[in-house]
Amino acid sequence: VLNLPEWNGLSIRGAFLHDQRDGDVKNVAPRRAYVYPDPYGTFKSPKSLDGRNSEGYFLAARYTGIENLTVTYKFDFNSARESVLIQGMGLPPNLTGAIEASLVQRQAGTSLLSFDKLDKVAVDGAAFYARAGGHSLTMDYKLSDSVTLKSISAYRRTRTRGISDLDGSDFRPNPAIENTYYCLSCALAYMKQKQFSQEFQGIVESKWVDLIGGLYYFYEEADYRAPLVSTSSYFAAGSLTGKTLSGVLPNPLSVTDIRSGTFDRTNHTSYAVYGHANFHLTDRLDVALGGRITDDNKKNEHYFAAANAYAPLKYNKRKGSYDASANFELTDDVKLYARYAKGYLSGGYLGGTLYEPENTRSIEGGVKSEWFNRRLLVNANLFKVHTKDLQVGGFSGVTGVFLTNIGTFDSKGFE
Repeated sequence: VLNLPEWNGLSIRGAFLHDQRDGDVKNVAPRRAYVYPDPYGTFKSPKSLDGRNSEGYFLAARYTGIENLTVTYKFDFNSARESVLIQGMGLPPNLTGAIEASLVQRQAGTSLLSFDKLDKVAVDGAAFYARAGGHSLTMDYKLSDSVTLKSISAYRRTRTRGISDLDGSDFRPNPAIENTYYCLSCALAYMKQKQFSQEFQGIVESKWVDLIGGLYYFYEEADYRAPLVSTSSYFAAGSLTGKTLSGVLPNPLSVTDIRSGTFDRTNHTSYAVYGHANFHLTDRLDVALGGRITDDNKKNEHYFAAANAYAPLKYNKRKGSYDASANFELTDDVKLYARYAKGYLSGGYLGGTLYEPENTRSIEGGVKSEWFNRRLLVNANLFKVHTKDLQVGGFSGVTGVFLTNIGTFDSKGFE
């Protein structure tokens, strides 16, 4: 961490983090580099599995050299490489499992099938790479002692890619063709995402009431590709010739190379308006009310490779949320509070599957107290949460990763 001294209203702070964990499962497969066509890229077989190597950077700058104006800029970036541990308890009891079992038996590598954690395996496809970074700019301008205007801008990009060896064997030479290798069953993954948001706020502080209101805009683009590469794929010297997938969504793998898999493109635009008021009714009693209305517009292009099926999907919905709360100072050291809120998680499409908004209502109340000149803090509360159309994630060989709604969920308790 580096903190520079302030100079003419400018303050700068930076940080760097390196996180490394060596894998504890030895990979006995030959060390090779496998070159896939863009956007999947090159994957190198790791020395060991279940390891991680990442680096993170952070930079923040604040400028207060102009009267009544504060400008804050932040930047962060993270790059990570992981060698994923792949192990199973058995093969599926179907035709795919029978084919993979016969192919695994012909391989010289070790098996990945065990109920106990293995200390060595033979795989080439066990890598995951991720890069993510973003910028934010916040500007605060005080119109007066009680009125402040604020602008918050943010932009972020993420890119990930990975490969998983699904059959439990390494890439081995094909006896019929010299110096060629093939993937018995592999899953590739690629995701590129970018997001932009802009928020404007107006803040008013007074003796009787504190107000905040704002406008919010959000835009997102995402491209996700997850093909399952079949045994028909031959890798000449570790390289696959790129072609174009027949269908609407382009993909640099030929149809014969893909056993299954999904391809998705998403555009998401969201608008919101919100407000919150905190009323100081007495010196010891505050009552607050807040609300928000959000309009979501999502477009999703979903392609299922096995059936050569394309589906353009749209999701548009406007919903509101609100909360109400009260705080009462029983004494200078004991405060009582209560809050009721209604909120939701947005719906949409994932993996070609529709998921509806998850709606939540919650109520809680409690006490916050200090004793013996702040030597002892005692806080307690009761809460109850009711969730309707609970969203849960899953994975299917047909749709890939998806979200769905499973019903209601209730929780209550004491802290």
